[in-house]
Amino acid sequence: MEIEKESLIKIINHKKRKLEESLNVITDQANEDIVGLTVELFDDDLNMAVNWLLSPIMALNGDAPVDRLNSDEGREYIKTIIARIQHGVFS
Repeated sequence: MEIEKESLIKIINHKKRKLEESLNVITDQANEDIVGLTVELFDDDLNMAVNWLLSPIMALNGDAPVDRLNSDEGREYIKTIIARIQHGVFS
């Protein structure tokens, strides 16, 4: 299978823009407490915390937590998910 270079460049550029947008959301002052709770959840492993924030999860119907951090309601829901995980409630 031959992959066109232009197609590959478009895909990489799209992923790069998505990561840049996610970085802006994660580093936003309004989300500082969520990031802190997530790092704490993963025993101070920043890499694991960021990976979780960027990864689709079932509790969000396949959305990533970072996709819900743009509203107060979304932030509260992510806090609820984190608390449930901390207490072993997975349903």
